[in-house]
Amino acid sequence: MSLTIAKLTDDGYKRQLAYLAASGIELTNQVVLDCLAHLTEETIEARQCLPRRYWRTDEQADYDELARELADVVIWATAIAGMVGLTGDEFSLVIQSKLEYNKKRANHRHGN
Repeated sequence: MSLTIAKLTDDGYKRQLAYLAASGIELTNQVVLDCLAHLTEETIEARQCLPRRYWRTDEQADYDELARELADVVIWATAIAGMVGLTGDEFSLVIQSKLEYNKKRANHRHGN
């Protein structure tokens, strides 16, 4: 199965709308804020997969779990992009534009 940011965005948006409809919840800015909070929680869970205490040599990284948590981050980010009105193709273009912008930033390694 081949996934793209565009497909994840479009599918994630549909899944979130179906969930909201089944729950009787209207899509509002507060719902988007709650989803951003959930995305943050997933990022924290990803962080917890790696040892953070450099003085402890007995802590091991769990890269398999890290990959799963990073997948959750991407899934939530694409769903939120759809919730705020971006199509999958539009969000893909935004990501591409941001990567190009980041390449030109001095002392900035994110996305390069």
